[in-house]
Amino acid sequence: MSPKKAIATLHLLLWGICSVFAQNSQTPSISGKLLDNENKEPIEFASVALYGLPDTTLITGVISNAEGIFSFTEIPQGDYLIKSNFVGYETLTKVIAFKNVPYQLSEPLYMQPSSYMMDEIVVTGNQSDKQITAEKTKVNVAQSLAHVSG
Repeated sequence: MSPKKAIATLHLLLWGICSVFAQNSQTPSISGKLLDNENKEPIEFASVALYGLPDTTLITGVISNAEGIFSFTEIPQGDYLIKSNFVGYETLTKVIAFKNVPYQLSEPLYMQPSSYMMDEIVVTGNQSDKQITAEKTKVNVAQSLAHVSG
């Protein structure tokens, strides 16, 4: 075999080996996106946990990013339960079968706003009838009990 053919054959052999390793080196991962069911907005900073099935052992947990995207990496193949929680939303669960390749959820996970969500909270307060500073003590007579009782 001529030197040029030997180099070309070696080059093809190395290229084939590298491409096989590149295909197998994909990190097994599970990723998806959380959206609000009503307005379809991303739910940012929600907690997303991955549980192994059938015993629901906690495997790992992550927080969704500003676009509502979450990702679990280096996950062994198996059946899993994805569970997402966020204040103001009902808990969301989804069961998946994972086969050691990058797994992108085909559809976003839609979280339902909780029926216990409040419109507003009003906080009121009263100023103390006595204010003490380093220089003096000030008493607000209008709020004093002695003034009210006569």
